[in-house]
Amino acid sequence: RQKLWESAVRHLEKKLLENGYESLEKFSEDWRHADKWLGKKRIAELEQMRLEKEKERMEQPVQLSLFDMEAS
Repeated sequence: RQKLWESAVRHLEKKLLENGYESLEKFSEDWRHADKWLGKKRIAELEQMRLEKEKERMEQPVQLSLFDMEAS
C-alpha cells in the first residue's frame, strides 16, 4: 500500500515538473491530490525546479543543420 502511494506521489510530481501546477484543471483529482499530498511548499519547490529547467532549455544554443539550409 505504501509503495502504491509513493508511486502515485512520484507520478504527480513528474506531472508538475513537466507541465506545472497551473496546468492542472481546478478541482480535478490531480489538483486535489497535489494540495493534499504535496502541500504548498513542495508545489512551490517543484514549480521553481520546472522554471529553472525550462530556462536552461531556452538558453541552450540551437544547432543548425547545413542540410536544412541547402533544402530551402
